[in-house]
Amino acid sequence: MRRAVAPVVLGALVIALAYATLALPGRIVDQLVEEDGWFEWSGAIGLFAATGLYAAAGVTARRRARAVGRSGVLPWTLLLLGFVMFVGGGEEISWGQRLFGWGTPPVVGAVNAQNETDLHNLNLFHGLFDMDRLFSLGWLGLFVLVPLAAFASWRWRARLSAVLPVAPLGVAVLFIASYAMHHLAARIPDLFGGRPSIYSGGHAATEIFEATAEILIAVAAFVALRRARGGPAAAGRGPGTRTATG
Repeated sequence: MRRAVAPVVLGALVIALAYATLALPGRIVDQLVEEDGWFEWSGAIGLFAATGLYAAAGVTARRRARAVGRSGVLPWTLLLLGFVMFVGGGEEISWGQRLFGWGTPPVVGAVNAQNETDLHNLNLFHGLFDMDRLFSLGWLGLFVLVPLAAFASWRWRARLSAVLPVAPLGVAVLFIASYAMHHLAARIPDLFGGRPSIYSGGHAATEIFEATAEILIAVAAFVALRRARGGPAAAGRGPGTRTATG
């Protein structure tokens, strides 16, 4: 767990600096939180980084497991997470549509609320399957509830580590802290120099939270890769590892 201290501290610094930007003049905050602005791209880069890190962790874990004649679910979970993060990063920037300026195919534009080539604006992902809701459930489950359950019980840690990359408890704390700061900043924006001139304080705080959450996912993926390189023992309780608690 000590090896996870440095990336967690880095994540805490990122969160502090990100929310501190709300103290800047409104016009600068507008530029930072606008579509295709600094925060949106920072989040996308975080997700693409997580893509590579989770994919590398999955390949490494699979190779190490095969070397000792083991098999397990964890390597495939890591690879699946890499794919999910890749899709998330692509969706964050609409797959480069605004960057490269290519048009939306008519068949896609007809079912897309913003006439863009992406999934999260499809009519299917409104209401119950709203992408924001799915994202919230994802980070809450994988990066908060799972680490808390693993911390509370070694039995649970052994079971969870066999199928999921258990993020450090520090990452869970940072997600909770960033979420709390997001709501604080959205409700009392005057503490940060007033509302931005174009975007509301709530919108600015939400964009910052999303970016910091996506960067924290990259932090968790980095830890997962380090654990995969260290083998089952480095993960605390890896796949196939037997313990006194089962």
